[in-house]
Amino acid sequence: MNLEQAHNDVVEAVKDINHYVTMMYGVVGKQGVDIRDIKIGVRSIDERLTALDTRLTTLEQNVNSRFDRLEKLLLDRLPPA
Repeated sequence: MNLEQAHNDVVEAVKDINHYVTMMYGVVGKQGVDIRDIKIGVRSIDERLTALDTRLTTLEQNVNSRFDRLEKLLLDRLPPA
């Protein structure tokens, strides 16, 4: 192999490396966008779950309060022992 052929081989190898680096740069950039979108989605889900937890806590308190009143009404109607 002569010097010119070796030079051409190196130039082709560098072109191939540049091509693959460019492709990887695009893949990494797309993954960065995907990760950002996932973080935004997770934050939204977290906010919705927090709101749902608050609503369920309120509902639980209301249901417990109603059962307590019903229990008292039923106990008040029982004949004395």
